[in-house]
Amino acid sequence: NYLFFVEANPSGKLGLCEGDCDSNNQCAGNQVCEMRKGYDKVPRCIGMGKEGVDYCRSPDVTADPSSQPTFRPTTLRDPSSQPTSRPTTLRD
Repeated sequence: NYLFFVEANPSGKLGLCEGDCDSNNQCAGNQVCEMRKGYDKVPRCIGMGKEGVDYCRSPDVTADPSSQPTFRPTTLRDPSSQPTSRPTTLRD
């Protein structure tokens, strides 16, 4: 979506890549207000927008990423119906 300036003090919720927001509360749904200086880029939005205007954007995919990559990522499988008698252990 292209950056779009709606108005300085919007009366309703702003949509994706719309501005000018001053807080997340002014953005629709779970969007967040990207506070920027000058013509800072707005993640997942296209264009330069208006100088100094803050725009609503989609939130980051992962708010709390792990500090290290997962050694063996989990795979999607149907869980067993009974507890495992011998739990799996990690091997190098």
